[in-house]
Amino acid sequence: ASLNIHTNVIGESPTITLSGETESVPWSAWVEASPGFNDVAQIFASRFNAQTGIWQQAGQDRGGGEASLNLQTNRNAAHPFIFSGSGDPTASPVPWVAWEEPSINSNATQIFVAKGVKDDSGDAAVIGGFRWEPVGIVKASEPTLNVDPFRSSFYPSGIFAETADSVPWVTWHEAGGDRPSRIFTARGVADANAPGGYKWINVPPCQPNDETTCALNTNPLKDAKDASMAAGSLVPGESTVPWLAWPEIGPNGKWQIFVSRLDTTSRNSFLQVGASLNVDPNQDARGVKIVFVGNVPYVVWLEDDGTGKFQVQVRHLASDPQTGTWALDTPANGFNVNADLSDFGVAVAASNDTLFMTWTEGDPASSASQLVVGALHVGGQP
Repeated sequence: ASLNIHTNVIGESPTITLSGETESVPWSAWVEASPGFNDVAQIFASRFNAQTGIWQQAGQDRGGGEASLNLQTNRNAAHPFIFSGSGDPTASPVPWVAWEEPSINSNATQIFVAKGVKDDSGDAAVIGGFRWEPVGIVKASEPTLNVDPFRSSFYPSGIFAETADSVPWVTWHEAGGDRPSRIFTARGVADANAPGGYKWINVPPCQPNDETTCALNTNPLKDAKDASMAAGSLVPGESTVPWLAWPEIGPNGKWQIFVSRLDTTSRNSFLQVGASLNVDPNQDARGVKIVFVGNVPYVVWLEDDGTGKFQVQVRHLASDPQTGTWALDTPANGFNVNADLSDFGVAVAASNDTLFMTWTEGDPASSASQLVVGALHVGGQP
């Protein structure tokens, strides 16, 4: 049934992952403006119980039987991203959630992260057998990931990568302050003295008073936003590393799609992989997602076809990353069921040999739009 805590309230921004033993337990997080907290938007998370067939909310009871993840339940949270992993390669993965929430210090939106910890204590204040621990060193009373806590941050994304996929990574972008919006990423480094057992270290490192040194933008003087992140390796058996794809304003003023990956030698910087992925660099692109199909990175995005309609485009890396050649997989007639409609909201998933995509055809704000699912078989026909 519905996951909503209150079924008469709008639930938004759902996100899902697999956690637990053999990654067989679905977890979902979402936003809901709770009447129990004066209609302030809260982050909630639930796990699916296969024995009962019921979604069970999880976390500490913050009042009224509601397990909000918000640091402050009187501040509107938004855009959760749930992912799973463990810093111990021998342990089962647990759910982690990154989200946006305004700072109690600056009112600027911050990125916060919490991890789910199993709790068998029998504490009545713990709902669903799990509690949430904030992750990261506290700065000015908050465990924020922001490079600049006086700028607002948006659209976090997280993965586990590196040795045995045991290292947490989070990416986001910061905007405002009369500066370009910039993409940042941070690695979780084990620290027994930090909340949640981790501190966040920017990669590359930030130099004092110069955030351009740790921005991932191709050009830190141009706007970039809405990064997507995936963990993958180009060589079977090698440790995965983070790969990122994002839209950025190019030299011609149009939004371009760019990709970078963690430098596998230094492990402390990112290297750009190829140039713009746009089919037509003179058109805007947006809504990018990156995913690995086996050991091959695929990038999916929406791009203006020159008439104001945005269409799904797909490329995969067809060379070594230093050369950075991205082959176009979009068929000549596109992926749309109805070529006359514009596309919205693309999402992706993958197996070892198939890329799965879903998108909306037609503007959902003004029409009865349709949800479409497609599969692109590697080495075969779409």
